[in-house]
Amino acid sequence: ELSVYVEATQVVVDAPSGDDDICLRISRPDGACALVPRPAGGWGGGRPPEHEAVGIVGLLTLASGAYLMLVINRKRAARASGYEIWQATGFEVIALGEPHKLPGRVLREERELVRGVKKHILGCRCLYLSYEHDITHTAQRIATRVQRAQPLWRRAEPRFFFNRHAVEPLISACADRWVLPLLLGFVHHHEGVLNGRAFDVLTIARRSSRRAGVRFHQRGLGGSGCGEVAHLVESEQVLLCMGRLQSHVQLRGSIPLTWWQPPQLMVADPHRSIVLAEGKAGVAGCAAHVSWLLDEYGPELSVVSLVNESKGAEIALGHALARELTRMGEALVTYVPFDFHAVCSGGRLERISLLLEQLGEALGRHGAFEQELQPTGAPPLPPRAGSANTLALPEAQHTLSAFPPRSGSANSLAASHDGRMAERTATERAAKSRARTAPPSPPASTAGMEEKGEGEEPPPTAVGTAAAACAVGKLPLWTNFSLLPPARLRDGCARGRILSVQFGVVRTNCVDCQDRTNVAQAEVGMLVLQAQLRHAKVLLPHETLELHRVFHAQRRCVWADHGDAHSILYSGTPAVKGDFVRTGKRSLHGQARDVLNSLTRFVRNNLSDGERQDAYDLFLGGYSLSPARRPTDSLYAAPARTTLLAYAVRCVLAGLVLLAVATVACAQMCEAAEGMAGPEMPFRMRTVASACAWSEVQVYAQWRGGELLPL
Repeated sequence: ELSVYVEATQVVVDAPSGDDDICLRISRPDGACALVPRPAGGWGGGRPPEHEAVGIVGLLTLASGAYLMLVINRKRAARASGYEIWQATGFEVIALGEPHKLPGRVLREERELVRGVKKHILGCRCLYLSYEHDITHTAQRIATRVQRAQPLWRRAEPRFFFNRHAVEPLISACADRWVLPLLLGFVHHHEGVLNGRAFDVLTIARRSSRRAGVRFHQRGLGGSGCGEVAHLVESEQVLLCMGRLQSHVQLRGSIPLTWWQPPQLMVADPHRSIVLAEGKAGVAGCAAHVSWLLDEYGPELSVVSLVNESKGAEIALGHALARELTRMGEALVTYVPFDFHAVCSGGRLERISLLLEQLGEALGRHGAFEQELQPTGAPPLPPRAGSANTLALPEAQHTLSAFPPRSGSANSLAASHDGRMAERTATERAAKSRARTAPPSPPASTAGMEEKGEGEEPPPTAVGTAAAACAVGKLPLWTNFSLLPPARLRDGCARGRILSVQFGVVRTNCVDCQDRTNVAQAEVGMLVLQAQLRHAKVLLPHETLELHRVFHAQRRCVWADHGDAHSILYSGTPAVKGDFVRTGKRSLHGQARDVLNSLTRFVRNNLSDGERQDAYDLFLGGYSLSPARRPTDSLYAAPARTTLLAYAVRCVLAGLVLLAVATVACAQMCEAAEGMAGPEMPFRMRTVASACAWSEVQVYAQWRGGELLPL
């Protein structure tokens, strides 16, 4: 806990429970940070602090000076494997300058920007923190790359270190103990018991801070050609059971092409405003993005595209993506097109199982990360039948090179893409062909999921669920522990022996990477969890999660909450089709909620998302003070007034036409009703006639009272 003392020339942050006698001093109004010794009697001469906090978010710099952001409330989101993850629920923003001395208009705009950060960034309830565990990394990255001797912020993944820009003043002052990495995304901890065995399931989703923003203002690739895409989310599902950790990672991200979709007030089809850059500019950076995915997650990459392939405005994006990925070759990327709206039309969302059948083989090749967890110095856990507990690799290993180290910059990724990909194409194509033509039963050292007795014939393997049975417990083809630097594995292996690693990833996208992507990722996550539980001997070899209805329903709700969190951050509303993700079937209530969410998105995304994008840019450093413009100029304003005026005129004219048509129709129905006898009049006709008569009385009454003008 931190004590914050506000004084006339400085703000001092003290940690009374700390081991040293050092405090953090933040000067006013510029926000310069420095470390100062704590007085003998404590700071403030024994007076109580003005604020008590549990963490520092960072500082924002505007025209009047700096603003200090503090975390003052938190609640536990997860507690497993010896560490805790907290959700930040309360914040305090302290103005270090004197905003009231600014001119009126500048003061008003600065207050709007600060209010936007409070509401859309700090108030989103999607910021998470941990004091002892690096939540910006997956379990596999922690075990194979992270050096634990470094401070927490130094070993954090920059892409998912969401407040990295805000804590720059603290980093410059070497205030390592006060720098607290924040994660923007979703965290859930589920304690389960099945068949008498207890386990923990952690779901952690990390949103990238690169090209972060809202729906219509951040699309596709950036203009720098470094391969950064908008709305990149890394979702990890961790299973902790019987001293072992299993982890599986999925990705979502905007279509890796250069395209944009400016806000346009069009009700019929918002995707008509999609603009794809022509020629090479449209695919610039796609190779760099794929190269980064291969370097980061392994040589097995499956790209699932859920955009429309037959009709609509999404065809151009789908065809351009297919051409670019096909050009790279099947040996590097497995492209899986799935026209979601065509296959699952008419509310038949259960047909998403067809996608799982296509991904079953890929999930088996990707594998999953598995590690023994044990106290330091404890004897190793006994080997488990059917899992890869040795470093012996399959025969195909010797034909592949080791996993390449991560490049230093995104530009180097793009520059070395063609040469490095050409070298890996031949060997990886040969390895894939051998893997696809191999018999369905894997070797004993790499058997993934099911125990088989000696001489027992393995059951037939289908392409879908059964083919994903080898999704965990399998040593990857590219990993050779003897070739990896010992320093990269020293800290990871200190916690326990690494049994297997994930050497591929499924990257899913639709146009918005929200509703359709949520459905697909939820189904893949449920399938992988079933495989993980079978591998952990919690489920029997042929037992499914559907047999445990309560647990199955709880896990579906977790994935629905996961999709809602990302949808709220990106579009401002919960996800559409969330009722299917939550219950496995469509409902009338869910469809009505989808209509309401779609209307809310239409209004917010077209009229008020400029303020939300400003908040992201200010928090992440995309907003900078410049003499060439006013200090608080908006980066992404709402549509021009001419657009709003034109749209208002269209709405008024459409309303008048609808009113005229309804008036004529009601008059004709009333005349038809008058010509019929009362008992012989159909029930529907009587209802319509009664409604027409009531509306006619009401209209004439208001007209006589001067409340309506005659048309």
